[in-house]
Amino acid sequence: MPRSATHEEIEKLYRAVADGEPRFEILQMMHDIWGPSCNLRPPRDEIRLADRCRAGGGMAHG
Repeated sequence: MPRSATHEEIEKLYRAVADGEPRFEILQMMHDIWGPSCNLRPPRDEIRLADRCRAGGGMAHG
């Protein structure tokens, strides 16, 4: 089961999105909170996969 994020973690994530932080930083924040418990890929791997799928050279996310 995913761990609960703290109030501070949610505020940091919310502000990062509102401030237009780069996607790597936002994914890293999410991975730090939920990565292991939700079996999330590390941010670099997820971005690489997303870019490959967007270019039509890979399979759908999964």
